[in-house]
Parts: sequence; C-alpha cells; structure tokens
Amino acid sequence: MQEQQLTLNTLLQGAWAILLSRCSGSEDVIFGTICDSRSPNLENAESAVGLFINTLPFRVIVSPDLPAIDWLKQLQTQWTAFQEYGNVPLAKTQEWSDIPRGTALFDSLLVVEKYHINSALQALGGNWQNREFQLLEQTSFPLTVYAYGEPNCC
Repeated sequence: MQEQQLTLNTLLQGAWAILLSRCSGSEDVIFGTICDSRSPNLENAESAVGLFINTLPFRVIVSPDLPAIDWLKQLQTQWTAFQEYGNVPLAKTQEWSDIPRGTALFDSLLVVEKYHINSALQALGGNWQNREFQLLEQTSFPLTVYAYGEPNCC
C-alpha cells in the first residue's frame, strides 16, 4: 500500500465499489462517502470547533480490463479531485442530479475514519487511559460500513 502510495481510504473505496459492482451487475456504481468540509482556505480552520463533514455520493466506474493498481491510482486521483465539493450540501447535489426528488442518490454509505475513538481517547492518558469507549451511530441509509485506520492512513 505505501509502496504504491495508496491510502487505506482508496483501498476500501475500491473494494466497496467492486462488491457493489458484482452484486448489482453494473460497472457504474454510486455510494455515499464522508468528506471533510473544513475549508483549507480559512485561516485557523484546523483549530475551529465543530463537526465539519458532509455526506456526498461518490460515483465509481469499475474497470475490469484495467490492472488493479492502475485503477486504484485513478480512484485515488478521482477522490482527491472530489474533495473540492466537500462543502456542497447533499440537497444541492440532489438538485443538480438527474435523479428525481424523493429518490435516494445512494443506498450505502462508506465511512473511513482516521481515528478509532477508543484509541484516541485512551491516548489522552490519566483517567481516560483505562476506560473503554464505543461510538454508536445510526444513519438513515439502508447499509453503512465503518472502517477505522491509523491517523496517517487516509
């Protein structure tokens, strides 16, 4: 993975796209993703408090004729370019699409987190070190997949 300069996020998106493609019989798949909507153009954006994420549809063309590593590199480039739309509300995306209002843009959501909440809090030490934490989330999507990696993973 490091040798090819691919992120865990790219590998998981690729695996999820292939699974959806095989299950649906279509090489053109769409799934929901979480984007960081914290604008890098704002001064001190990293120190701002709040939840700066956005859920957006990510369209992937699974190319079985392309070598896997080349396809994954394309996917990573596509994801990097996609980040430009991190601030676009999902409702606006729906408005821009050809999909009729009231119809879901996607049925599954892939969430790749850089930090596992338990490890991050325990790393604070002191009273936090021996506690166990669990994040219980519920989405409005029929299927949500969560993955956790190291801070330098995604």
